[in-house]
Amino acid sequence: NWHLLKEYHKKGLIYKGADVVPWCPRCGTASSKHDIATEGYRDVTHKALFMQFPVKGEPDEYFLIFTTTPWTVPADVAIAVNKDLDYVKVENQDVKYWIAEARLEELEGDYKILEKKKGKELEGMEYIMPYASLKCQKDSPHKVVLWELASGEEGTGIVHIAPGCGSEDHELGEKSGLPSIAPLNEAGFYQEGYDEFSLKKYSDVTKMVLEDLDQRRFVYKIAPYKHRYPHCWRCSNELVFRLVEEWYIKCTKEFRNKLKSENK
Repeated sequence: NWHLLKEYHKKGLIYKGADVVPWCPRCGTASSKHDIATEGYRDVTHKALFMQFPVKGEPDEYFLIFTTTPWTVPADVAIAVNKDLDYVKVENQDVKYWIAEARLEELEGDYKILEKKKGKELEGMEYIMPYASLKCQKDSPHKVVLWELASGEEGTGIVHIAPGCGSEDHELGEKSGLPSIAPLNEAGFYQEGYDEFSLKKYSDVTKMVLEDLDQRRFVYKIAPYKHRYPHCWRCSNELVFRLVEEWYIKCTKEFRNKLKSENK
């Protein structure tokens, strides 16, 4: 209640911070992680995008990257691998690709393994991102970073990172010093300053990105992907993840210990 908030404020425990939260564009409000964890996830099928980003300085060599949210690609700042996974460079369709060894099943046609490395050996390698010319991208490193959540159980084992469009991505960005590009407004439309994507709804941006990347040969393949995805408990629409500023209560160690003692 308001009295408690007043007391927290007196003790300096109220602060304004930025975080990526589940957001309903239709309702124009956030959903709590508790809401979507208890009743918000549903089985849906989305278009999974397998992108091929050129390795900088290496002709005909690419990273194969997986995402189920193509609208976030213009906000990509890095790609992530798992330091402990084995990654292989393969020759496939007369092109060289880096992919997790455990995900070779995603390749189309015959392939030949040319080289194998642990994920940690790929750290720092740079790649060419298709939307690097956007003004918002001027401080983005577009390099390989390490992330324990990069998995060999789905996709390609290489994940595209957009800290302004995903909760886990944002945590990685904070830890690794990556910039957060936050393109969406409260209604789920791209804001000004994103070239052809400006003022377009995120679902329309998805279609535009798929078509654009395919035309510019940044697409390896597009495939249907069934997974559990969060929906708004109020209106049942799909949620997006959006970077917003909100007010928080600081839970210091001393504060948590005091609450525990008071509740005994």
